[in-house]
Amino acid sequence: PLTAGGTVGTAFSFTITASGSPTSFSASGLPAGLTVNTATGAITGTPTTAATTSVTLSATNATGTGNATLVLSVAAAPVGSPAPIITNAPLTAGGTAGTAFSFTITASGSPTSFSASGLPAGLTVNTSTGAITGTPTSAATTSVTLGATLS
Repeated sequence: PLTAGGTVGTAFSFTITASGSPTSFSASGLPAGLTVNTATGAITGTPTTAATTSVTLSATNATGTGNATLVLSVAAAPVGSPAPIITNAPLTAGGTAGTAFSFTITASGSPTSFSASGLPAGLTVNTSTGAITGTPTSAATTSVTLGATLS
């Protein structure tokens, strides 16, 4: 089988190649955080969990589909890893006073806790998941400082 390696919290890239001018690609069993571009065969993203998995790769053209196995080993992030980077895009959110609000902080490096300071009244952050939820009590434009921490 084919092999590839990556690291939790670090951008990963692998491109499926095949003969016969494929018109589409697929990959089943990808680790969390990775996706396949079905038009180009590019597997990209940032893996979130350390594991070794067997991924079934496929390339299809007018005459059929060819398959191969990719053994993908994702290593744990090394001790002393760089601090997480907030990755929400866009980094803005809007809500309406009196209406339920939800926003989830996303960050690189599989953070173990999240924070948000300066939240409008009525909103709270779940420090384990990064979910900011609640019902804002008044209309305002507010700057909120978001945080993500590795322990």
